[in-house]
Amino acid sequence: PSTAVTQNPTQNFVEEELKRLKKEGSDIDLVLAIGGGSVIDVSKLFAAFLKNDIPLSQFLEESTELTEQPVPLIAVPTTAGTGSEVTPYASLATPEPKKVTLEHYFFILGLP
Repeated sequence: PSTAVTQNPTQNFVEEELKRLKKEGSDIDLVLAIGGGSVIDVSKLFAAFLKNDIPLSQFLEESTELTEQPVPLIAVPTTAGTGSEVTPYASLATPEPKKVTLEHYFFILGLP
């Protein structure tokens, strides 16, 4: 991303960065996450939504299914405790503000 991922990343941040990444080209073939739980969670969302044209907001509101395989993701955790690199979950803060946890089997690293 063009800016650092903060603790408790926001829906707006993820949507804006996805928009920027998609605009820059569809030739992204790998997402590399080096950091703590927030960095890995955001990277999971990037990997999944770069290949799926479903808006993140629609996924949040309607639990719409993701159908396209995510971009491969490599995660290098630099903290201990969140376990984000081994779970099917990704958390972010919505505009309400409210922290939500998204779940999808695409968010488990290494699974197609």
